[in-house]
Amino acid sequence: MRIKKIQIKNFKSLVDFELEDLKPFCAFVGPNASGKSNIFEALEFTNFTLKYLYEASTFFGGKNNLLAFNPILLQTDDYFPPDMIFSYEFEDKIAISYQIYFSDYPGQEDKIERILNNDSYGNEEEMDSILFHNIVNNISRAEHVENWIKKGNRYNDDYEQFIDNFSRLFVGKSQLIRTNQVQSKLTADASNLSFIIGKIFKDLNKGEDFIEWLRILIPEFKNIEIKQSNIDGSF
Repeated sequence: MRIKKIQIKNFKSLVDFELEDLKPFCAFVGPNASGKSNIFEALEFTNFTLKYLYEASTFFGGKNNLLAFNPILLQTDDYFPPDMIFSYEFEDKIAISYQIYFSDYPGQEDKIERILNNDSYGNEEEMDSILFHNIVNNISRAEHVENWIKKGNRYNDDYEQFIDNFSRLFVGKSQLIRTNQVQSKLTADASNLSFIIGKIFKDLNKGEDFIEWLRILIPEFKNIEIKQSNIDGSF
């Protein structure tokens, strides 16, 4: 999955944030509390909202914890402006773009009242956008992708990669993990790293590819060795 463009408005410290022409491998560098983590938390929030719409807001601390301290007034065609806007464009112009409206009812301020597609995002050359609520629906998403491909466009499993496989890593900080993860995947605190690499190295071709990628990312890298215990099979 390659994200080429990010637009976020009114999420935490990201009042009006935009990044374009992102490379396949990016590193964000800056002082503490400058908003680096909030970029990735916005992605995590979108991933969680797709899966658990009605729990997402309270799970991330509620409206007051999510909304920018000094939010900008969003200009939209809707009579009621949204509270937050998120837009992510993947490779080949596949996109997720939506607006969030919180409830105005007393005592229900943390509730996401509705989510609308951000129709101002994209251009006439793109296909009709899929409704936010239908992205997680396998049947609706498959029809959407099929129509996209019929128009002569490419598709690289971006929705599947983002919805099913996206996760943030907190190496050595298990207290920051929000959700449970299956042990067949790398856990967010990387506590099962040796097990995952051991499984990869059981396939010689995958092991060679893994080492090749590491050498591309880290020129000084030489090799990696995994040993498996004869007693309990651990790596």
